[in-house]
Amino acid sequence: MIIYNANTTSQEVKLPHQGEWKVVVDDKQAGTNVLRTLPQATKVNVAPLSMMVLYDEEDRYVSVPTTLEVSTQ
Repeated sequence: MIIYNANTTSQEVKLPHQGEWKVVVDDKQAGTNVLRTLPQATKVNVAPLSMMVLYDEEDRYVSVPTTLEVSTQ
């Protein structure tokens, strides 16, 4: 899952399902190694002006594109 946050404040994003999500890109690091694991996560906070890439190993959900609204404040 790839999440872009173009806002100047952090944003809470609901994940498609509860599970053990592995973060490989955040506001400080990017790569292919797991930076941290979010056990039983249902949502994440994405830092301002950043992106997050995370994945799980479940295959029981349908991918649905979504967007975040950008604040001009």
